[in-house]
Amino acid sequence: MRDNLVDVLVRHAVETPDRTAAVFIHEGEGRQRYERSVTYAELDRAARSLAVWLRERCASGERALLLYPAGLEFVKGLLGCLYAGVVPVPAPMPNARRPHLKGATGIALDADPCMVLTESGHLASVADWAGQQGLNRMLCIATDTVGGRHDQWCRPVISREPFALLRYSWGSDAEPQGVMIGHDNLVHALESHRRTLGLTPESRLVTWLPVQRGTWLVGTLLTSLFLGSTAVLISTESFMHHPYLWLDAISRWRAEVSMAPHFAYDLCAEEVTPEQAATLDLSGWRHACTLVTPTAADTLERFGERFAASGFQPSAWRVFYRSPGTSGAAVVSTPGKELPITKADRRALETNVLAKGTGTDSPQLIGLGTASGTDVRIVDPHGLRVMPDGHIGEVWLRGRGLGRGYWNKQDSTVRTFRAVTADGEGGFLRTGDLGAIQDGELYISGRLEDVLVLQGRHLYPQHLEEFIEHLDNGFSGLTGRVFAVPVPGREAVVVQEWEPAASPSESPSELAVTIRDAVAGSHGIALGGLVLVPPGGLPRADNRSASRALTRELFVNDALEALYEDLRPELLHRYRPAGAPVPR
Repeated sequence: MRDNLVDVLVRHAVETPDRTAAVFIHEGEGRQRYERSVTYAELDRAARSLAVWLRERCASGERALLLYPAGLEFVKGLLGCLYAGVVPVPAPMPNARRPHLKGATGIALDADPCMVLTESGHLASVADWAGQQGLNRMLCIATDTVGGRHDQWCRPVISREPFALLRYSWGSDAEPQGVMIGHDNLVHALESHRRTLGLTPESRLVTWLPVQRGTWLVGTLLTSLFLGSTAVLISTESFMHHPYLWLDAISRWRAEVSMAPHFAYDLCAEEVTPEQAATLDLSGWRHACTLVTPTAADTLERFGERFAASGFQPSAWRVFYRSPGTSGAAVVSTPGKELPITKADRRALETNVLAKGTGTDSPQLIGLGTASGTDVRIVDPHGLRVMPDGHIGEVWLRGRGLGRGYWNKQDSTVRTFRAVTADGEGGFLRTGDLGAIQDGELYISGRLEDVLVLQGRHLYPQHLEEFIEHLDNGFSGLTGRVFAVPVPGREAVVVQEWEPAASPSESPSELAVTIRDAVAGSHGIALGGLVLVPPGGLPRADNRSASRALTRELFVNDALEALYEDLRPELLHRYRPAGAPVPR
């Protein structure tokens, strides 16, 4: 097959051996900063050595589970697998707070790896986790303590099979889904990033995102390595404690590219002090990337205004849309022009039509261009007919950047990766996202599984969540989630974080009446239930955002740490059969 990532990296090691491939930065207590770097020659030698050792113990195409903390050892372990023809399976470090099957355990049970790779400082805890989960048959290895002779390495046979990478996400049924990413899929996605953004080996990249997790791996670390550039990796923990560290690294390294979820831009706008902002030069940041969300527009505006004096240019915004089913190929806002932001008419959205709105409560949607080589269709998720421009449906994708399908899930692969439209066009990926195409731009309006279908209306939960957040000072800066539950009809439930000390309401029951009346008056909805939880009481996903699906699951199982519940009798009968809940 044509160029693959292994051949590209070998070439970089020959042509630019002394160029820094990656830098890892961690800032601990007392602002003590730790930095470590590796050149392309060093990285190539480490990958060859580990590959020689792995090939004596694993057959080509077998899987290896990668459990590493943030750092360069993960990069070496990942490339060692690729150099050996072993399929790397990145996973989050085992965490006692993570539900049993929603982390490393669920991935290990599904992927059936031949061994677990980690580093020596975490070998004991990883081995202990494996024993506790009944995974003793998996050999746990610290890759910084093993290796073969790098000069004995032989290039693996790289063809369509085996695939290059197994990247996990979680479906709506909370089961792990491993997307098989081929070498050709991976190279196509990386080449698309290079071409779309006009990147070169001089385009340095900075990220604090956990590259051990497949969601960010391709768009950050692997893109930089493919270019032969320098990736500056900041530990996620350091960023969360000191958001300034991220912007300071972009400034010091004159990085052109950095990507983050929109909450990170909000966090910087709130916590970076004026004195810190005055030390930054962000004028070289050509591509400030984020994933599109229906609420991203306000975030981008706040960040741009906050750091304009630091040299940040609004033209740097790049808003990406990508599905977990892709190898990393994305639909991205077009470089060189301002983001097309459209105010959408909320009432029209309820009828699956994208029309311009004028009211202050009109949601703002960001328009995206189309990635090279990706065919985008908007399809009625039920009738499967292609929708005309301006009409909302499910986003379907087709192209070489898609994954091969789900590991060991043939039925799900056929449903999701082999979709066929009503007029017989096939080979599409069903993303589960809702959107519309208008004037050549793709607009994402929400998730199909999240939409509340009540009395024939299609309501987006984020619109209700934003509205409720402003109803009480006790909700300010906190998070709420809205979802529907069957009773056996459909009822809307609100779970909202609440700080009683900041609330002017005399009692939770009075606050419940206020919320119910306001939602009924503004949105025409009679809420089925309202649950108030303490700050931080909503379950968080890996990207630190509150999980709507997990919140719903906890509500249904009466597992929320509720301060107050106000449920209609139908919900009480079904979900609290032991009797009415009392304030807790």
